[in-house]
Amino acid sequence: MSTTRGVIFDMDGTLLDTMERIARVMNTVLERHHLPIHEMVKYRRFVGDGIRVLVEKALPETHRNEETIQRIITEVKEIYDGERLKGTPAYPGIPELLAELDRRGIRKAILSNKEHSFTIAHARIDLPQFSFDPIVGARPDLPLKPYPDGALFIARIWGFSPSEILLVGDMPADVLTARAAGMPCAAALWGFSDREDLVAAGATVLVERPEKIIALL
Repeated sequence: MSTTRGVIFDMDGTLLDTMERIARVMNTVLERHHLPIHEMVKYRRFVGDGIRVLVEKALPETHRNEETIQRIITEVKEIYDGERLKGTPAYPGIPELLAELDRRGIRKAILSNKEHSFTIAHARIDLPQFSFDPIVGARPDLPLKPYPDGALFIARIWGFSPSEILLVGDMPADVLTARAAGMPCAAALWGFSDREDLVAAGATVLVERPEKIIALL
C-alpha cells in the first residue's frame, strides 16, 4: 500500500475509546425511565450503526415504539453533549500514528456514524493537535456506513482515487464500507469488535496495534 495518499479513520473504537462513556450515558437514560440497564461489554454489540440503532438495541422489545425511541434519542444526545466536554482518551499509539501521517504528508479524515456535531467536537477536544479534513459524522445528506457514500465523498474532496485511500476502522460496517468504496481496509483489533466479526465482514488485513498501520502505507 505504498501508494496511500490519504487515510480515513472511524472514530469510536478506532481513534478514541468512547465505550465507557456511551454505556454510562445510555444506562443513565434507561434508569431514568425505570428500564433495565446493560453491562458495558454488551454495548459492544449495540454500537457502530448510529444512535438510533444503539437506542433500539438497548431498549426492551416492548418499548421499541417510535415515540419512545425518539424521546430516548433526545435524552441521550442531551446528556452526551455535556459528557463529551470532559474529554475522551485516544487509544495508545494513535497520537504517534497521526504524527507519522503528518510527517509523511498523508491526508487524514474521520468518517463516523456518530452524530456529526459530536464527531467534530470529539476531534477538536480530544485530538486538538491534529487536523482532520474533512470530518464527516452522521448527517442527513449521506447514508451511514456500511454505505460507501461518505467514504467516496471524502475521496472526491481530496481528488484521490479510492485505491489510494486506506480506511481504518474497528467495526464490520467499516470493512463493508471500504469494500463497497473500492478502498483498502485495515481492521483495528484494539476496538469494539471481535476478530471473528471482522473476518465475517470480509476483513483480510487485521491490525493489533495502531503503530502497525505505518507498515501498510
